[in-house]
Amino acid sequence: MVDSEQPRNEVWKKFLRRHWKATLLLIGAMAGAVAVTLLVFLWILADAQVTGLVPAMLGQWTVGYLITFILTLLLWELVLMVSWVAPLGVAIYFLWYKKMPQEERDEYEGAPRRGRSARGSSGFSLFVGLIWLIIVWTSGRWNLAFQVWTINDFVFSWLTALFWVLLIVGIPGTIYVIWALAKNQTT
Repeated sequence: MVDSEQPRNEVWKKFLRRHWKATLLLIGAMAGAVAVTLLVFLWILADAQVTGLVPAMLGQWTVGYLITFILTLLLWELVLMVSWVAPLGVAIYFLWYKKMPQEERDEYEGAPRRGRSARGSSGFSLFVGLIWLIIVWTSGRWNLAFQVWTINDFVFSWLTALFWVLLIVGIPGTIYVIWALAKNQTT
């Protein structure tokens, strides 16, 4: 475990001194993965325009085109990038990291994490985005080109989605808070 005498930054400096070769290999693998991801994105973008999957002019795109493009991109990224990155990550974990002495691994795993990974994600923005897609679908704007949308259409559709999410989450949340407060007063 990391104690208060040894700050978290010092632990990682010691890690880099001990495992500099593995660190360079990991940085190289990450750079390769980013390069492959970018090349696959550019390939899919060019191919989607040539085959007519999406229009060449951005103003002619619709939400339907956008979702189709994203799903196509995700499929090809899974096939061409994740198919070799995931086994490489598993191999690094089992062939290198798991073979470290337990005391050394405890140094790196023991301290509390900082940043976004420590807080987690509530999924609120994802939920608002999904509700926005439902609103666009039900309002008949799914196949309407973005160049026809006004800024008011765009902003008010997002505000409507936010309102619905707050309503969906807020009512049960309020009921729970009232229930918890009532339960605490009785005990």
